[in-house]
Amino acid sequence: MLLAQIENDTQIRNRMIMALVRKLLSEGYKVSADHIGYPNGIPEEYKGYIPDIVAKKDDKELIFEAETEKSLPMEDTKLKWLAFSNKPNNDVLSALKCRVS
Repeated sequence: MLLAQIENDTQIRNRMIMALVRKLLSEGYKVSADHIGYPNGIPEEYKGYIPDIVAKKDDKELIFEAETEKSLPMEDTKLKWLAFSNKPNNDVLSALKCRVS
């Protein structure tokens, strides 16, 4: 049961990442994304963590982490958010939350 929940959680996060990548591209952002085999490559590591998505347009950089109900309270999630929120020239850190049954 736990393995099925983990796979489900991963699939949900990947779908959220893909949907957000499509939205950002439609808004003219240059996007790099982790976990989904995105052809533009993965975001650069920052303080030991790789963001799920980095979107850049003009001088604006957005960092996104896709989180589910299961991953949101994890200590590693909190540490990633702290690292990314302290990144210079970073405008936004967004978390996406989805209920996982």
